[in-house]
Amino acid sequence: MNLEVQSEDLRMELALPSGTWSIKDLAGGGHIIEGLRFGCGWRVGRFRRTWRGEMGRGRPRESSIDDPPCPDCDSLMVELELSDDVRLYLDACVSQKHPILYWRFRLENRSDRSVELDQVEMLRLDPRPGGALVFDTPPGEMGFFSNGWQSWNITGALFAEDRFPRTQLGPLTLPLRLGAAAAQPHGRGAFTSEMFGVLGDRVSRSGILMGFLSQRQAFGGVEVKLASSAPFIRMWADCDGVLLVPGDSFATDWACLQFIRLDEEQPLAGYLEEVGRFNRARIPSEAPTGWSSWYQFLESITEVDLFANVDWAEAHRKQIPLDVIQLDDGFEAEVGDWFSTKAGFPSGLDGVSRRILRAGFVPGLWLAPFVARPGARILTDHPGWILRNRMGAPVNAGFIWDAFTRALDVTHPQVVEHVVRLVTTAVGEWGFEYIKLDFLYAGALRGKRHDPRRTRAQALRSILEHIRKAAGDGTTLVGCGCPLGSGVGIFDAMRIGADVAVRWNPAYKGHETLLRRERDMPSVRNAIHNIISRAPLHRRWWINDPDCLILRQPQALRTPGHDPDPFGGGAEIASTAETLSRMRSRLTPDETISLATIIALSGGSLFVSDHLPDLSAERLDWLARLLPPLPAGLRAMDWFDHTQPSILVLPLEGAAGKWDLVALFNWAETANEGSLNLNLLKRQAEDFRAVSFWGGKYLPLESPNLVSSAIPPHGVRLFSVRPAGPGPGWIGDTLHISQGLAVSTVEVHARSLAVGLDLGRRASGTAFLELPSLPRRSTLDGVAIESVQVGLNVHAMQLQFDGGARLEVEW
Repeated sequence: MNLEVQSEDLRMELALPSGTWSIKDLAGGGHIIEGLRFGCGWRVGRFRRTWRGEMGRGRPRESSIDDPPCPDCDSLMVELELSDDVRLYLDACVSQKHPILYWRFRLENRSDRSVELDQVEMLRLDPRPGGALVFDTPPGEMGFFSNGWQSWNITGALFAEDRFPRTQLGPLTLPLRLGAAAAQPHGRGAFTSEMFGVLGDRVSRSGILMGFLSQRQAFGGVEVKLASSAPFIRMWADCDGVLLVPGDSFATDWACLQFIRLDEEQPLAGYLEEVGRFNRARIPSEAPTGWSSWYQFLESITEVDLFANVDWAEAHRKQIPLDVIQLDDGFEAEVGDWFSTKAGFPSGLDGVSRRILRAGFVPGLWLAPFVARPGARILTDHPGWILRNRMGAPVNAGFIWDAFTRALDVTHPQVVEHVVRLVTTAVGEWGFEYIKLDFLYAGALRGKRHDPRRTRAQALRSILEHIRKAAGDGTTLVGCGCPLGSGVGIFDAMRIGADVAVRWNPAYKGHETLLRRERDMPSVRNAIHNIISRAPLHRRWWINDPDCLILRQPQALRTPGHDPDPFGGGAEIASTAETLSRMRSRLTPDETISLATIIALSGGSLFVSDHLPDLSAERLDWLARLLPPLPAGLRAMDWFDHTQPSILVLPLEGAAGKWDLVALFNWAETANEGSLNLNLLKRQAEDFRAVSFWGGKYLPLESPNLVSSAIPPHGVRLFSVRPAGPGPGWIGDTLHISQGLAVSTVEVHARSLAVGLDLGRRASGTAFLELPSLPRRSTLDGVAIESVQVGLNVHAMQLQFDGGARLEVEW
């Protein structure tokens, strides 16, 4: 007997009584997965029991689902007695809109004894007992796109010859990394992923996306072991030993499976958009811009330092229009004691926010509500609030601020009350409208909770919902160090990578050598990697927060009396004894430009974290040219071909037409060449025009290949690429990183061209125009300007205007 659900694109068949199931792609791809099994484990008293997917016990019956995850779907429900203790319901459905299979399990305790749930295996494909995966061509080079648990954890494609990026720092950082996975995988080709993952074949360019619609109920993961022809796959939900008293039930989050093509323009879009829809993602219309105190002042920040930057930002608003001034870590008496401030803040937090507001900015505040440093009064006054293990010892929340920190038990009613009071006070009494919440993984660490009937995911989601309610709908909430799936629908913006730093590689107290392999620690390298890898989340789950720009030059001034040798750490590992009020950058100019370019191309939040009065005119010009933020985010063309993608594309459209921003990135320690076949842009053109943004040069293209030689180590080359048009037009500029969005209107006449310009700020740069013949007269707001021929029919003009302008050219 077989049960099935089906759409035009996808069919799932469940064989009874064996319990094996299969999935077939009906859209013409030829994908088939056969021999799949379910499973789960639970404990009754001292006895562990397991179910391996067989459906021979009892009488399975078929019916429809009361609350399907998507409208207009074909669904079924199977009821099964697993034992005298547990009854199971399998819900499954296929969407008619997206070719996605959804399924979940609901388990009920039918006995008079308590039951502890361990793991639920949503899917297991084991080639040894006959599981099979069939692509439309024989599998070749298999790869796996792995997503990290929380904001800082590494995300990206890995391949059969690779090893999973492991931390060597053990208890110092492991609490920050392990979500559903209980341990780091070992061996080549063995990988795990949190929330979702993609198994793909680089020969056939076929892939299977497996994931969860949410992480409200349990943290879920995907495990793969790659082999040449028969990969092992397991997808599971970790129930954390949650206690079901008699009559209780537990439902997993909905699992998802979708067949994808790796080379589609947005291969993850269907799944990511469904997650956003299901969780009611909050996506502001505009990405926030601003200034943050952290990477310049660290924990030595004072209100004098803060107000100096507020004053500068107010005075230079026409050139550098920022929205938010955010006070980061360092104001509090101790980490955890948020209601008491240091002596450096005599005005109090309400006075700080009023000063920021008077200057015309949105006041922002950093908080870490679930962690505390040993010695904090909150721990000595409330020892019962501390999350502890089964032996009664405090759970390790990671080595932060040179100490093994403590986590609060967010299921404790008094902790909930404390966190709600903190957020309510920050917004309602102190007056902050932009709140960044950090180290949120601490609310989801493994431990013995006050409420044993909640999983880690349930505990975290519940406290986050309390925070959102306390903050109010009008407050911007930014998550950081947060398990990603738990934050969708809560946060307006989310950090999606490691902290940036003043160094390319990770370091601690100035030492790099032993930490180069650490992929989650603060560094520009690690931050850029995840900005690229998690770019598809932008404007589907939230506004991506790529962390701050660091633009200062290496010889930036220092405050007398401080250690002149800064360390390269950030929020995860920091030392109060060695903080500098002005951190000296160790980044080369090319590394600084790379960071600025990738952050800007992300389309996400754009914050700078330098002492603004010290920035040189050149670096301020770099910052200005990134504002306002781009309206969309980048795509990595080679996202499934290399562990470090290097070809980034962002299609844009406006009054200047349609064009692409193309960034060629060099991860190597030596200069390299970068190239892109422009036919991959699918612009249907034989000839293209390109302008190098940072170089400010026009590039004639004699072939469909865009080639850039000698890209420096850790450097980037950014181009605008346009199909050659039949008439005059705009082909690029250095006014704004978009190379075209400064253009608001274009009027083409028989022998003239008029271009309206509008950036909402003071701007200067070079414009490149294609004209049918030499210009006879060129004016900007009626004032004559010069033009220089830089290519066949291509002319460059230097422009400078305040807010908006009108460029007119006659030939």
